[in-house]
Amino acid sequence: MFRQAIREAEPNSNGGNVFFDPKQYKERPGLVLNNGIVYTTWSSHCDFDPYTAFVIGYNQITLAQVRVIDLVPNGNEGSIWAAGAAPAVDASGNMYALTGNGTFETTLDANGFPNHSDFGNCFVKLSTANNSLQVTDYWTMFNTIAESSADQDLGSGGVVVLPDMIDSGGITRHLAVGGGKDGHLYIVNRDNMGKFNASSNANIYQDFPGATAGGLWATPAYFNRTLYVGGTGDHLKAFAFSNARLGTTATSSSSVTFSYPGTTPSVSANGTLNGIVWAEQVGTGGAAVLRAYDATNLATELYNSTQAPSSRDQFGTSNKFVTPTIANGKVYVGTTSGVGAFGLFSTPTPTPTPAPTPTPTPTATATPTPTPTPTPTPMTGAVMLSPLPGSTFSSSSVTFTWSAGSATAYFLFVGSSLHGADIYNSGQVTVLSKTVNNIPADGRTIYVTLGSKVNGTWTVNYYTYKASNPSATPTPTPTSTPTPTPTPTATPTPTATPTPTPTPTPTPTGAAVMLSPPPGSTFSSSTVTFTWSAGSASAYFLFVGSSLHGADIYNSGQVTVLSKTVNNIPVDGRTIYVTLGSKVNGNWIVNSYTYTAFK
Repeated sequence: MFRQAIREAEPNSNGGNVFFDPKQYKERPGLVLNNGIVYTTWSSHCDFDPYTAFVIGYNQITLAQVRVIDLVPNGNEGSIWAAGAAPAVDASGNMYALTGNGTFETTLDANGFPNHSDFGNCFVKLSTANNSLQVTDYWTMFNTIAESSADQDLGSGGVVVLPDMIDSGGITRHLAVGGGKDGHLYIVNRDNMGKFNASSNANIYQDFPGATAGGLWATPAYFNRTLYVGGTGDHLKAFAFSNARLGTTATSSSSVTFSYPGTTPSVSANGTLNGIVWAEQVGTGGAAVLRAYDATNLATELYNSTQAPSSRDQFGTSNKFVTPTIANGKVYVGTTSGVGAFGLFSTPTPTPTPAPTPTPTPTATATPTPTPTPTPTPMTGAVMLSPLPGSTFSSSSVTFTWSAGSATAYFLFVGSSLHGADIYNSGQVTVLSKTVNNIPADGRTIYVTLGSKVNGTWTVNYYTYKASNPSATPTPTPTSTPTPTPTPTATPTPTATPTPTPTPTPTPTGAAVMLSPPPGSTFSSSTVTFTWSAGSASAYFLFVGSSLHGADIYNSGQVTVLSKTVNNIPVDGRTIYVTLGSKVNGNWIVNSYTYTAFK
């Protein structure tokens, strides 16, 4: 479909026409499907002029060309290279990309845009509204012309749209991050990217120079308030976000370095737990090496494909710009000649043949007095001991302490919303206390999630608190009324002590538990009726999702019934996650279950 040249009449091209000549271009970046349109972005063959910076969109059904924009319509070069990455897309359908060295007019129009609409060496925001493509915002560094002249452009890397973050002033920030050959990481505010300032980079949300040793020919990965970056000739590094700002000291790094072109990492996890960072490395002689790291500490390598004896896991020659892809419980990595697929071995456990038990000759014995069967101690999750649930914090630093319960592990989330962990995430721990710093001090509601691993299943309790608010007017402490001294009474004449009546052991009460389908079972169709016990709860909720605590398949909201029928559950054999919430004494207690979808 690219053999015929595409002709695009640009509104700002001084009346001229711009031609897309296929022989001058290659499609190094990835494809992106955005609201029914497949977008292609283009770079050149080895910088051979002439070329510019085309973005072309095709209807996903008919493949008819429906969108075109040239980001350098009145200049030259400035294409999109992106190290194999597709443009990033936000929830509104806006696309973000980095352009390479090329024409940029430092003379700006009244809106702060280059006066001939040439966006070489820029971080651009493309609107897809109104059936068109147009640049609605951009940013470029103060020395953009010098960087383009030195071939030290932004376009070598890809963009990541970051999740919403709350800054130290309580403002929700919408950010994106990218980097290129100059070794900087650039974080833009997607609501106001900053455009061009000829004096400095003060117009950008955050500029992090020296983030990578040799520039970035890759795309970072984001997971759990951490950015993972693999620059060329550098270690894979982790940088943490706090209050919507990226820390400039690596929290951990890999022991090995990654030669050109560095590495584009990807992350697998169970929700926010058990994160693994996967990275492909160009090894000795160009051999592809897959490496897996603990997401909480990149110094801990969990696996690499050179470890197994007899070259079992070696899978080919490395290719440039490879991103490990995680799907179906496996990791897929491309090479110059194929794809390596990595997963756990499935070794069946043999069923032993039982030895026959000889029938003993019975010996007559006296019938013993039966020993009463003790009532088993119920297995329980941890509960929060301090601060008192519902209380107000006294500062921005709070120590949370919880009971052990019957759990073998715990996690603590502190966030600005239910299930949130934007303020703090402990990961899986075995301690009974954690101190959390930098909690906002603006009087907002703080949501705390305490998870407990009991018999291999995570149960979760939710608590709410009020953040401290130093600016609030303090409530005066009332003057206490003295307590009168009681008049002593005569000592009563002792009477015979009655024989105490034993106190019965109370029946334990608490959260509802799932009755059917049996937890861990396989559904028989796409329609399932879930039934649970009442417990001592006053209300319930039921989530059905594709991930832990997820509700993308079904969300009951708060209900008082003991059963719900859910339709349209996928029938592809995937794991289905079910969350059953119970409101007990004003607190929500959550039990989580897994099932296998019908296939």
